[in-house]
Amino acid sequence: MIFAVVGAGGKTTLSNFIGKRLADTGRRVLFTTTTKILTPEDIPLYLDTAEGICLLGPFMAAANSILENGKLEGYAAEDISAIANLDLFDDIIVE
Repeated sequence: MIFAVVGAGGKTTLSNFIGKRLADTGRRVLFTTTTKILTPEDIPLYLDTAEGICLLGPFMAAANSILENGKLEGYAAEDISAIANLDLFDDIIVE
């Protein structure tokens, strides 16, 4: 399932909370973005193209690159679809 988290504030906190709870039930969960986000703490981070993504743990984050300001730069919407088609994750949370 793909979850889209949008709004004015608290998106990253909510995404991490949901992701950790889903992973606690045995699901494989990816947290990513189509914009820019702060680097999530305490979860593995894959940093590269969508095509090469690999499973790093039951709950992990992924982004295309790190910007000079330290934020993660996410993937295009079509990259999210490509990741979903890999069937590596039960759930994808997209901020």
